Amino acid sequence: MADELKIQFNELFDSRKMAGDQYELSRSWEMAYISYWSILEEGLKLYATPAVKEKLRLKLNQWADYLNNNINNPPKKIRSFDIEYKSDSIPQIELIELVLGKMPCVEKIIEPKKKWRNRRNGIAHRATKFINEAKYLEYKSDIQQAINELKENITSQ
Repeated sequence: MADELKIQFNELFDSRKMAGDQYELSRSWEMAYISYWSILEEGLKLYATPAVKEKLRLKLNQWADYLNNNINNPPKKIRSFDIEYKSDSIPQIELIELVLGKMPCVEKIIEPKKKWRNRRNGIAHRATKFINEAKYLEYKSDIQQAINELKENITSQ
């Protein structure tokens, strides 16, 4: 399963990066940004279901430890036994980090109230534009750092 996800991520990365590079060549900064952003968003979603399973496994292990008298206090009640990620939204970074490890750069970029996600939403929902190429390149550099961090964490699994 892990190898299959790595292959899917690499295919996603290659196709979206190629699209972003093509948009850059035609100076379509907004479409390039969305293409690069989608590597992050869709890459995280690939690992959402394995993360949901891992979260449940950890909770079940806590209960097993309690039932086997390895811990004294009962763990929190398990409210969901879902084993699939059922949302279209970007998964919470804390969830993804259960399977991919810490990713501070990714966390910063996808945070809902930060400039990078606001820029993505502005382009996608209101057709806002970058004021110039320099501003686009500033955002792109940050996105690329997050993509590299995600890719490294996926590769090191």
